[in-house]
This record gives sequence, C-alpha cells and structure tokens, in this order.
Amino acid sequence: MTVHHLVIDSQAALMMVALTNRLIAYGEVELVGRTLLPGDRLILSGAIIYGIRGGKIALIRNVGG
Repeated sequence: MTVHHLVIDSQAALMMVALTNRLIAYGEVELVGRTLLPGDRLILSGAIIYGIRGGKIALIRNVGG
C-alpha cells in the first residue's frame, strides 16, 4: 500500500487517505466479473474516509477509485 495523501480534520472527527494498493495473486482468486490467476497483478487506487468517534474508527467509506 502506498499512501499519497493523509488529511486529518479533528474538528469534524474525520480522516481521509488517498492510496494505491498493489496486489499479487498467489493462487486463483474469484472476483466479481474476473478471475485472477497466480502471478496476476491488480492495482487499486482510491480514497477512503474514516469517521472517528470516541478515539475509534466508527465509519469507513470509499469515496473514489
């Protein structure tokens, strides 16, 4: 995982992370609409918003990618 941007808004109790995940299949993996075979690579980029309540993550929302 590569984090490109990290923003924390303590007033709104939110954290936003823009990231890229690089995944390599070590076995056959069934995904919706596609199958990864051993050695296949999948790169996923996007942004995640985390809501914080009481010092713990209370919300996780994918907002792009």
